[in-house]
Amino acid sequence: MVDFGTVSKPELNSLLRQFYGSVRNTKGQQYAISTYVGLRAGINRFVNDPPYSRAWCLMKDNEFTTSNNVFSGLIKSLRRAGQDKTEHHPAITNEDLEILRKSRAMDPNTPQGLLNKVWFDTQLHFGRRGKEGLRKLTPQSFVVKRDSAG
Repeated sequence: MVDFGTVSKPELNSLLRQFYGSVRNTKGQQYAISTYVGLRAGINRFVNDPPYSRAWCLMKDNEFTTSNNVFSGLIKSLRRAGQDKTEHHPAITNEDLEILRKSRAMDPNTPQGLLNKVWFDTQLHFGRRGKEGLRKLTPQSFVVKRDSAG
């Protein structure tokens, strides 16, 4: 167990060296590159946000050079092994989209259906990065205008 309030940079560097080299998913396999990058960024945020507020940069501070060397070596070995490809979920088919649009769950004549339809359309057309961008939408993010068809 690490006490992030009192751990020194050299101690955390040593722990991160071991962590980067040994962390695995539940199947015992290495994570994807983007997951490792996210883990390191998450640890960096955790250390720097309250209540710890350490004002350290795990990626740039000289005291973390050896753990960053392990991290870089891990990323390079994953790339050499061809594991740098991101696998995206397949897009929804037009047929499935039509089934959803015609379903009772998205019937705009009911309050719940209207809510579901608006949420689905917003997510489909504006939610390219998942929930991340949706949280930032405000009423001012939208403009309602008439086109030539009325």
